[in-house]
Amino acid sequence: MKDRFTNGLIAGAVAGVVVNILSFIQYALGQTEYVYFHFSSLLIFGRLPLMTSEIVWLTFTNIVFTAIFGAIFAYLTLLIGSKFMYIKSVLYGAIVWYLWYLLTTKLAAPGVIEIITLKTSISTTINTAIFGLIIGIVYSYIQNKDEAKVNW
Repeated sequence: MKDRFTNGLIAGAVAGVVVNILSFIQYALGQTEYVYFHFSSLLIFGRLPLMTSEIVWLTFTNIVFTAIFGAIFAYLTLLIGSKFMYIKSVLYGAIVWYLWYLLTTKLAAPGVIEIITLKTSISTTINTAIFGLIIGIVYSYIQNKDEAKVNW
């Protein structure tokens, strides 16, 4: 597609699906106490989820949020350029995560999640880097594919 917004949405959604799956796996293996839907729950409900149906809904909304963050990244590339895209996308992922963390735990529902352990911090930091990297990779792939079509 030639549409920057749509390409960004796709990149963000793909990254969101991957990191949500990774986050679920890390949670199942005991590598983290919180999954991404926990933070979405704080924003949407002001509390942690209580039912499986809420977890499904929160995972979906989290992927929608990541798609929107992908679209924002697509337009941000107009300002920051595409040179060293992967480094910029990893840093963008970190900025998004820490702003999301601040919004959900400190502003939307302060006190619900009071302590983040080292293993959770390491897990989310790794996921953040992966999220940003996937946005950069997918977005670059889609954009380059579009440019190849335009050049024909």
